[in-house]
Amino acid sequence: MAPLVDDDPSTASDALSLHTIADQADAYAAQEQEDADFALALQLEEEETQRLIASSQQAQAPLADETVPEPEIPPGDPPPYRDDPDADEIDVANLPPYRDDPEAAEPAAEDAESTLPPAPLLPRILRVVGTVRTLRKIWLCGTCILGLVTFIIIGAVVLLLVVFGKPADPREAAWKASMSRDYDLKLHDLYPALEDNASDDCKRTWRRFASAVNCHRMILSSAWDNGDVDEFQKAGVDPFGYADDVCTENCRDSIETLRNPTDSMCYRRIDRFDLTNYGKNGKMYFDKKIVEEGPRHAYLTLHNRYERLCAKVPKKRTKGKIWESSPWGTCAAEMWMEWGIAEGANVHDLQGIDAFIAQTSEKKTLEGGWKSGEIKLDGGRLKKYNVKIPTRKVGPGFGATECSFCIFEYLERIMMSFEYGKFVDAKTGKAIGLQEFWDKTYFAVTTCQGYYDNMLLSRVYTRWETYGLICPGKGKHRELCKADPISEQLERMRAVVHGSRRDDPLFQDIREQIANENGEGQTKALQLLHDGMLELPCMVWFEKPAAQNLIVPHQYLIDNLCGDRCRNAVGRLEERHGQTFANALDAMPSHNRFQGWVKAQEVLNKTCFHTNPHTMINSRTAFCAPGLAALGHPEWVFTGKGSRPEILQAFSVSVDALAKKVPHYPTKPRNEPDIQATLSRQIDESVCNNCVGDLLVGNWPDAKTTIDGFYDDKDIDGREYEKVAQKFVVTCTGLMGYGLYPAQKRELFKKLGLDRFSSKE
Repeated sequence: MAPLVDDDPSTASDALSLHTIADQADAYAAQEQEDADFALALQLEEEETQRLIASSQQAQAPLADETVPEPEIPPGDPPPYRDDPDADEIDVANLPPYRDDPEAAEPAAEDAESTLPPAPLLPRILRVVGTVRTLRKIWLCGTCILGLVTFIIIGAVVLLLVVFGKPADPREAAWKASMSRDYDLKLHDLYPALEDNASDDCKRTWRRFASAVNCHRMILSSAWDNGDVDEFQKAGVDPFGYADDVCTENCRDSIETLRNPTDSMCYRRIDRFDLTNYGKNGKMYFDKKIVEEGPRHAYLTLHNRYERLCAKVPKKRTKGKIWESSPWGTCAAEMWMEWGIAEGANVHDLQGIDAFIAQTSEKKTLEGGWKSGEIKLDGGRLKKYNVKIPTRKVGPGFGATECSFCIFEYLERIMMSFEYGKFVDAKTGKAIGLQEFWDKTYFAVTTCQGYYDNMLLSRVYTRWETYGLICPGKGKHRELCKADPISEQLERMRAVVHGSRRDDPLFQDIREQIANENGEGQTKALQLLHDGMLELPCMVWFEKPAAQNLIVPHQYLIDNLCGDRCRNAVGRLEERHGQTFANALDAMPSHNRFQGWVKAQEVLNKTCFHTNPHTMINSRTAFCAPGLAALGHPEWVFTGKGSRPEILQAFSVSVDALAKKVPHYPTKPRNEPDIQATLSRQIDESVCNNCVGDLLVGNWPDAKTTIDGFYDDKDIDGREYEKVAQKFVVTCTGLMGYGLYPAQKRELFKKLGLDRFSSKE
């Protein structure tokens, strides 16, 4: 059989050479080599196909002994090319077919013939196989490219989110948006905007006076207020480190410029911040849960914070002696640097007292000398200090500890501020009664040298007597006039001041009801009521008897329950979810929690009644509740006033009791904040309360109408009424520190119209 072109051994040789080249591929052209290998494989497949076709044709050709003559080589033509010209002539026709494995056994002829597909189909099948392989290669390449592109896109998106899409800190965003800087605080933009219905006078005043306050930004931190060491450390506030920044005269003066404008222009109840929408734009400098209610409240907070943080040892004689100034500058700095006690304007636990007792539990001498160090401030600043402190002795027992003015002042301020419901245990959060409070603070005070000469306890006991906390007496020891309220009652008082806790019984009951409720709408409403009341700064869920006995008699509790912060929060809760609560009330059986919510608001409104309901609460607000309790009729808070004979009888008894406590020759109290606050509290919790006094003699200039009503009532003895009313006027005037001469009394009675009978005598 004549040799075929495809059987040329040079083809196999070339293939072998190509395989060799492929095995030694250039490392810098991997992709090109891969493509070359793929092309070579296709070529070899094509050659194999042609060879198989040729073999098939040979099987159908003439017998083997019939040979095809070799083509003659014309004379003069060169012989065919061979790798080795000296080699014997190769019988190309008799060479075996090409195989990938030359050493493999020769397949049987019949097997070969049986496995071969029909010749016309074989090229078509091989072409399909090649096409599929090509498509597979294209698909793999496309998948790799698509994966790479996807990875790049995802990486770019993540990078953009990290760099540009990170949620901004609301506090920092508010600071930047306000364009504030230290000593140029834009309070108008940092605090929440005023509500839309706030008065125009207040809006203009707040914008004008609160747009450039000359203080460092740290004066705005609420972390200063509660006397909590953990809160100090978390917020990074340091009384000594920031004293130079915050305690400047310019800052004090700038804060005080807010006082008169806010008092005179932002006194209405509608002049309050819009806390509902505060922070919705992503800018919120203050914590929404504790931010002040309005401009007047903001001024008071800044004023009290500055006074507490920047207080120094007075240079004049105070509390029995002239004291040395503190080496730390301010008392707050001294308490922090020497005792680790966090000062604050609103201290409500005994964390500092416990720290003082712990540090004086062992008798020792603390050597003085120079104390050096550094404090890290905001912006990476460092404040280095080198302070000379005196040697001092500490220890337990009477007079064993040398106490500075700042220690005495701190202990006295804590003792003076006791109120039922105010102080809680720092570890458990449970309310502390007066006896427990008294025992611990008395122990701390008597540890100080000179505590007796300081007269600290005498001043404290005088105030406690005035407030009715202890009985009148003399000497170093006094007694409670009545036992502390039981634990459950103390916890209710605590909730009025500090708000509810999750483990309070009411909230446990609501959660049980949620678990047992089947209706989806009712379950949602109960959850809203549960969460909403937990967020309130005060507890308002009281039945009338509890309110009447535990809250009504105490001015401090009334001030907290009826203050703007509590009442506004209740109003916002009702505004947000009131309709949901009303729908649930209609859908559920009677005596459900939503009915209780409605009644609680009714009790709150009646408990908080005062003569100027459209104004914000201030030190001059006269709530009726404490006065009615002093009159002996706290139930009138809810039922309304009694008849004229009942009113006259109640005043007759109460005025006689009060007159015994008022000096015959009263002296005008000094115009000092503490003394004035004590006097105001004493008046509010007596029958001299302005709201209660209206029941007997009316309110000027409409007093004549009330007075004539008593005179003309057929069920009233006019002379008896006149006697009681005159004694009421004289006693209450004396309680305020003003004595009246006989001529002054007659003139006043005539002016009021209380002389119908006495003028004829």
